[in-house]
Amino acid sequence: MDQPAGCEPIRLTRDLGFEEWPAWSPNGKYILFASDRSGSYDIYMVNADGSDLVNLTQTDTDEGLACWSPDGKYIAFSSNPNGDYDIFILESGSTNAVLITKSEG
Repeated sequence: MDQPAGCEPIRLTRDLGFEEWPAWSPNGKYILFASDRSGSYDIYMVNADGSDLVNLTQTDTDEGLACWSPDGKYIAFSSNPNGDYDIFILESGSTNAVLITKSEG
């Protein structure tokens, strides 16, 4: 099956780790994804052309399933710093995550 013009896939990362759960920003300029390139899964943000890769979480625990708020101002993701997964948010471009839920496990 032929793809429409301009829809050919482009590789954005070149790492030996796994890169998963991509999420486009509402304005189409950025992509969030989770990668275990640092030894545990962290949330990364990259420009849509693959430039300016930034690790947003930089922790020893696993983070994943990141998504943008509809206005693009916040990023929500899951993390398990205490062994149970909770939801965190951070302002777009920030690395200071705020705990939103608290698992009772």
